[in-house]
Amino acid sequence: MSWNIQDSVGDGSNKFENREFLKLLSRANIICLQETKKQVKIEGYLSFNNNRQNSRSGGVCILVENSLRKGVSYIPCKESTDILAVKLDKNFFRLDFDLYLICFYISPPNSSYARKIPDYTEQTFASLDQICSKLRQRGEVVI
Repeated sequence: MSWNIQDSVGDGSNKFENREFLKLLSRANIICLQETKKQVKIEGYLSFNNNRQNSRSGGVCILVENSLRKGVSYIPCKESTDILAVKLDKNFFRLDFDLYLICFYISPPNSSYARKIPDYTEQTFASLDQICSKLRQRGEVVI
């Protein structure tokens, strides 16, 4: 499941304390969230987070059900704080290849964040392409 949650507490309530929201999430073994804006932790899931420094926007998270945690490892992506990747181990998942899952977020071009950084959109897509190229040499990539 992949979902742009548009801020976990933006409407004044915490989405991660809402039973209906958590019930929807619990239907998935692996979840990619965008615009989390903070660290996300959900009971029953291993949580990987990447958040922007000194920003009120962005944030990406990959949640992996605890029963799968031994087959998943974090892949550092130093190119951008808007990109997060994990490796799904071929042996654990009984695949013919390692699978790399990438969660990413790109701010709208007219956002205050994107306007602060020259060529923000182009830079982020270039970083994504660079990461994908590296990971494709080791396995298959899912964005």
